[in-house]
Amino acid sequence: MSASVQFWIVVAIVAIAFAYAIYKIVKMVQKRNEPASACCSCDVDCKLREIKSQKSKK
Repeated sequence: MSASVQFWIVVAIVAIAFAYAIYKIVKMVQKRNEPASACCSCDVDCKLREIKSQKSKK
């Protein structure tokens, strides 16, 4: 395999890894910016139930 072919294979792999990293960062930021559920803005008991359900899922 010539050096130029190897170079382009490495460039393609690095580009895919870079795109995947950007994709994961964008998903993480979107997840963090999700609005809270409507019921939890006014009901403390609802917020406690939601926290307990999240803990039980883990």
